Amino acid sequence: IKKWIYEALNLRLRIKLKPIDMREYTSYNLPLNLRGLLQFIRLIYVDMRKVDLITSNNLITEDKEKMLESANNILSNLNIYKSYFEKNLIEILPKQFYEIINAWSKSDYTAKNYFICVELLKYINTVNKETLASKPKYYLYPIYNISIGDVYHVLDIFKNSGYIDEIGCFFVFAIKVLYSIELLTYYIKAWKDFNSEESNLLTDDKNINIYLSLINARILYEGFNYFSEKDDGVWSLKYIEGEKNKSIYVKLYYSTEASTGDLRKAKPKYSINYPLDEIEKSVSKVKKFSAFRSRKLYEFDIEPVVDNLRKGTKYPIDPFAYIVQKKYVEENYLMNAYTFYSMFDIDAIIELNYNRGDKNSNKELFIDLLNKTNEIILRKETQNVKLSQKKHDKIIKFSMADSIFFSGELCELRKPIFYKEDYDLLNNLSYDNNKTKGIKRKNDEKNESLEVEKSK
Repeated sequence: IKKWIYEALNLRLRIKLKPIDMREYTSYNLPLNLRGLLQFIRLIYVDMRKVDLITSNNLITEDKEKMLESANNILSNLNIYKSYFEKNLIEILPKQFYEIINAWSKSDYTAKNYFICVELLKYINTVNKETLASKPKYYLYPIYNISIGDVYHVLDIFKNSGYIDEIGCFFVFAIKVLYSIELLTYYIKAWKDFNSEESNLLTDDKNINIYLSLINARILYEGFNYFSEKDDGVWSLKYIEGEKNKSIYVKLYYSTEASTGDLRKAKPKYSINYPLDEIEKSVSKVKKFSAFRSRKLYEFDIEPVVDNLRKGTKYPIDPFAYIVQKKYVEENYLMNAYTFYSMFDIDAIIELNYNRGDKNSNKELFIDLLNKTNEIILRKETQNVKLSQKKHDKIIKFSMADSIFFSGELCELRKPIFYKEDYDLLNNLSYDNNKTKGIKRKNDEKNESLEVEKSK
């Protein structure tokens, strides 16, 4: 019956609420007794509206009208579920956890990411300083610097801090649910703005900017790498002149700040691991985890990057950053394309096996990365992950969220992120990163071009 309920919720809300991390699969996620379960089923099938999904990849005129109706129904359903969910949080969560969520819900969208990170790190620092000694150093800077990827990272640190019980894991699950509702709500409002006959793009930009500001350019945290556990994610791509060649650079880069560029040098607001006086003595420690500025990067401008690429400047790489750029979002409003709004999708991306360290060349590394990125977006095959819970291993299946207005069966027909021409341009990749393992290096590799096979 749980499987049936999660599937029914996905059809009404377009959010897959079944956790991927088994620690978040708690007894509090669904009603605990028969009466509560029956009330919940009534909520889904009586109070919520049915959402009619597009079943063909070839849109016709009537489909836009159906999408508009679905948009209104989803917004209504999200509001109903959010009210139900928040009411239950009052009864389930300890006062300290509920007050954090309540304050987060009332905070301005520009401060939400910063607020949740600060509160969780403060809590961790008070309950388990010993465990934090083995965790990554994490610094918080002015409000505009915190991305949704940073939020996910702090939630993960919270879950692994040593003294988090079932209630603590449900607290993490609740934050992911509320973030997902918030993101999808603002996305659909922006979709309606964009497709309204009365739309004025000069004045109706608020909702899309809120949606993109909450994400803040990255769905994965700074420091996450795809190639090896010690790779810092900074790669050099030799620039090829030509307007059509800009595609690969737009899709792989997310920052106009180079790896040796403008660091976030503001005094840390809060820190774990290090006393403030130690941090002040060595500001250079900041560089490893917070080297790049993240202010309004969803309006990413490739031109400054192009100018610097011609000079050999290196930039951080993230193949998933493109899907949260404003240009991508607006170009795909009426397409069967992937849209990021679910925090649980980050779990799916993190758990994906990138085969770190078993590739012998830069060519293999990058082709595999682009292939893996496309595969998880298109859901070519359901990911299977073996996770340990207590003393029992359990195989779970998971996949990315459906396209909002399209049937789940059409996910394999979604637009990929990377196309043949993107693979072709990898022929001009040059590599200069001493930290990456599993790669054969040559003395003159800094300026070497690689022969990259074309994508099949």
